Amino acid sequence: MRIVFFNLVLLFISVCVSGQTDTVSIFINTGQHLLVDSSTVPAKAFNSTSEFKLDGQLFRFTKGQDVILQITNTDTIGHTIEISEYGFSAFIDSGKSVNTPITFSSKGLFQMYSTTEYPNQKYLGLSGLITVESNWDNSFYWNIKEFQSSYNLAVQNGDTIDFANYKPNYFLINGKSNPDIATDTLAKIRGKVGDTLTLHILNSGNSVHSLHFHGYHFKIIASSRTSDVVGWIKDTYPVYAGERTILQMVPDKAGEYPVHDHNLVATTANNYYPNGMFITMIITE
Repeated sequence: MRIVFFNLVLLFISVCVSGQTDTVSIFINTGQHLLVDSSTVPAKAFNSTSEFKLDGQLFRFTKGQDVILQITNTDTIGHTIEISEYGFSAFIDSGKSVNTPITFSSKGLFQMYSTTEYPNQKYLGLSGLITVESNWDNSFYWNIKEFQSSYNLAVQNGDTIDFANYKPNYFLINGKSNPDIATDTLAKIRGKVGDTLTLHILNSGNSVHSLHFHGYHFKIIASSRTSDVVGWIKDTYPVYAGERTILQMVPDKAGEYPVHDHNLVATTANNYYPNGMFITMIITE
């Protein structure tokens, strides 16, 4: 009888846990972002704490997960935050917090971003990745963007800017450039021959980035821009501004191979090469 009762208690606990609603903290932060050449620019970011850090801004969930997003705005202006394809919208005034429920019912890659003064606040960095997956084994994540450093200060000061004359001079993966990006375990693709490796990419910038992979071809699993490309097997793919795409590859040989933007300007940082969008993959036997 005691064994039966104990098993019933365990069953009750497991049911309660599986049906729980998780609270996830998201902070809207501002700060000075350190670039690869030791210069800084004003920037903003979504973080899990009140410490400013412009990185991949990745938030991972499982399909069917019920969540309360507790969003705290440490910025001096209010922000309306939306999540692509989910119909999620929440306004958070300066210095305030809101709790908003959401159920992540669909698998995929989504963008969380500020629509305030669009696209200026998103340009400063308020554009993060939300992934809804069953597991995260052999998965990697790139939030790619670019800055024209003079624009960062202009947006911060409330000045008018014109993206028609946009000439970016810094190019980032998860907020970093080569060689700093090599230490980012979310970005640095590592695996073994025969592994299925999945790369989730959000272009949160305002330019097209044509990514070229040496050594291997990849299959396009999903694209928010067009379904026509799904199933293509390529070694180069242009990721358009605002596009979310998922690529998958199965390496057939060991080695270290580069991945870089085919636009050579994007492999530089303020004209210094190769301090831009450049990283290597490491595959072992």
